[in-house]
Amino acid sequence: MYLRHVTIQQFIKLSFEEKSNLICSEGNLIDAYKHELVDVKVFSLYNFYVEVILNAEEEKISDIIPYARGFSFFSKKKELLNKSAALINSFFLL
Repeated sequence: MYLRHVTIQQFIKLSFEEKSNLICSEGNLIDAYKHELVDVKVFSLYNFYVEVILNAEEEKISDIIPYARGFSFFSKKKELLNKSAALINSFFLL
């Protein structure tokens, strides 16, 4: 059951397996990083984004988080960590 264009509302209603299959077939990987015990992969899918959270120990998807734009827990966390690292580096480079 794949539509030509899936909205975020339609995506949310899909089963976990359908979401996974749609991301694999239609998603474009735009970012990937590690955060503690998980691997995070960010995909663009039609007109929204999806974060796929992979449990590094079990090597399986633990969560799929769609969002239209703006806030994303792991993306915001990464941004804050990068700002903190830049601030610390600036002190050491003085």
